[in-house]
Amino acid sequence: MKWIGFDIGSTSVKSVLFDSETETVLDEKNTPTPERIAGLPPENYEISAAAIADRVLQVIDSYTASTQEIGAVLIASQMHGFVYRLPGREDRYISWQDMRCLRKMSTGETYLARMEQLIPPETMRSHGVYLKPSLGLCNLYTMFLEDPALPRDGELFTLGSYVTGRLMKQRSSRPEDSRTESERYKNITHASSAAPVGIVNVRDGVIDRTLPEILGFDSIRLPSLASEDTVIGTILSNGQTLQIYPDVGDMQIAVLGSRPANGDGVVNAATAAQVICPAEKFLPGDYEVRPYFGGKFVNVISNMPGGRNLAVLTAFFKEIAETLSGQEIPEDRIWKEMHRIPDTAGRELRADVNFYENPHFPEGGSISGIDQYNLHMNTVFRAAVDNMAKTCWEYMCRLGQGPESIRKIICAGGVSWKTPELLESLRRVSGKECVLSEREDEAAAGLMHLAAQIRAAGRSGGEYS
Repeated sequence: MKWIGFDIGSTSVKSVLFDSETETVLDEKNTPTPERIAGLPPENYEISAAAIADRVLQVIDSYTASTQEIGAVLIASQMHGFVYRLPGREDRYISWQDMRCLRKMSTGETYLARMEQLIPPETMRSHGVYLKPSLGLCNLYTMFLEDPALPRDGELFTLGSYVTGRLMKQRSSRPEDSRTESERYKNITHASSAAPVGIVNVRDGVIDRTLPEILGFDSIRLPSLASEDTVIGTILSNGQTLQIYPDVGDMQIAVLGSRPANGDGVVNAATAAQVICPAEKFLPGDYEVRPYFGGKFVNVISNMPGGRNLAVLTAFFKEIAETLSGQEIPEDRIWKEMHRIPDTAGRELRADVNFYENPHFPEGGSISGIDQYNLHMNTVFRAAVDNMAKTCWEYMCRLGQGPESIRKIICAGGVSWKTPELLESLRRVSGKECVLSEREDEAAAGLMHLAAQIRAAGRSGGEYS
């Protein structure tokens, strides 16, 4: 049977048509993610949720128009963000890049700091996450306090559950679904996608209302959870009936596509980066424990420096070049020049590329060790990559096992594939074997592998009712 898999990312919606029996790619598409809504405060990062769902539906229709025997749709999407749905209001996706909870209240403290007073750390341990700017509930709490008139009885979706719910509402293959309340969407997700919002007891694998109750919006409707092998509904597209599975986390699907063995660590370097170690049991620590597949877990530290950190440097160099030349300089030209072998004369240049404020790095970045010989574009880039590697290795060693337990490091994500210097630096700083993932598009590999696992299990999770 053929499947359509989606990876809904920050910059693009990637799709893959594949054969689930052979794990063979038949076709791939890449369309831009709808743009961030303009005119909002700088901390706000909102996108039309309906536009994202419609883009997914357009891709599905394009595949079913030209290919027969497509049987299922599987969606992995960016995590931490959410859609808060209310009748009569535009559905907006509040991205993981939204930082409104760092704004200050009239008392002078940030909304995040107020939450930290209300919610003790031990309450967060069973949730597997900690309070941070990208956590969905932190920004939802800020929305309610900044707009007291905002109703607190709406429905909270993950991005993926909103997309699948909208698909099933618009294209349901079941006549009885058309008789349901017109404003309601099915809201079913996988724990891997819901946990980073802050609404899952990861230890027990259930939806947990503890945080909404503490924060004063206990009337909110939350998603339901389903296992990865559960059919949550069906849709019609060009005469074909497609099964819909619950959305899963994009990080977990990338880990699955990287195929780590016991003892392997993973550096997933994309727009942002994470360091990850698979785990058989729920063992909390100074890291996040997120649901994986088959009842397992992954220990994670997120907000590691990634592509967006390097982009700060490329944007800086691009601005200088364009200002002095009066010409537009392609970004890939800057990137190419940064990769040249650096001039090593002078002292070693040092860079701290943790430009984005988060709980690990609250102070911002820096460039130091400058002398009259070493300040060049490519020496800055090499110092930046060395700092990324050092940071990732330091935090990987905190993931519930000592460095001696890590067998090798698998480097996944677009930044890893485009930056061989990162692997070189990781080898040097860790003393471990460092390899790229088996396939450059780990998400596509993970989607195919998950579909194969579902197929091999005979869809043992059954159908959601």
